[in-house]
Amino acid sequence: MRAYIRASEGDESTETGEALRWVCAGLEYLLGELLNASDGWHRWVDGVEPATDAIPDAVTIVSAVEMEVRGRADWGKAGKGPFWIEPLFSWIRISETDNKILSYIIRFGDSARGLGKIRYGKHVRRADWYYPDAWLFSFSKGIDTTSPSFLQTLADEGLAEHRRGETRPLDELIE
Repeated sequence: MRAYIRASEGDESTETGEALRWVCAGLEYLLGELLNASDGWHRWVDGVEPATDAIPDAVTIVSAVEMEVRGRADWGKAGKGPFWIEPLFSWIRISETDNKILSYIIRFGDSARGLGKIRYGKHVRRADWYYPDAWLFSFSKGIDTTSPSFLQTLADEGLAEHRRGETRPLDELIE
């Protein structure tokens, strides 16, 4: 993550792309571990892809140690497929001295639609697909609700919902 944040400050698009692939691989692993620890999840997470083609700020650097990725996660019932895609949102904060993850919010799957409705390979063109009203899975660790960056993340989500003509109570955002 730190490599992506540093690379994005420069003009090296190759370096930035490679660093983002590593961020996504880490998110894939973390999401898989979190889901595998959940009751009822016996499936395979096979990738995380930012929605950069549908959302201009799909990858956002919040600070020198924080970033957000909004996109999709690919999954299947087994390693050989078939595979489906689901919306994903993540906010991660790492230590200022090393790459240890201090806190995160990871949300996966649209609760209203359910799992396994859109096959892998289908291109999602509507940006609102990446902003479900309610998430099927929501994980967090080490969240300081007084943190300015956390509050900014909530404000950004609220503004995005407002622009889409949606509103939700604040306690649903915090979960």
